[in-house]
Amino acid sequence: MQLPANIDSLKGFLHPEEGEALYNAVMHCEGLGPMLEIGSYCGKSTIYIGAACKETNTTVFAPVSYTHLTLPTS
Repeated sequence: MQLPANIDSLKGFLHPEEGEALYNAVMHCEGLGPMLEIGSYCGKSTIYIGAACKETNTTVFAPVSYTHLTLPTS
């Protein structure tokens, strides 16, 4: 498995073994269609899923919610 980022330097709570499990699950779903991730905190899990999608030539959709951000008001 080749990840496009230094996973240990990224913010988040995902344990490497959990990331590998996600990666392997996506690898086993090859040919079933695009992947959908709902509820990623800072994207660590998305990196594992995306790496497997890249290898299986599929797509990952990961909608982002910005509800935890404080936006400036005008």
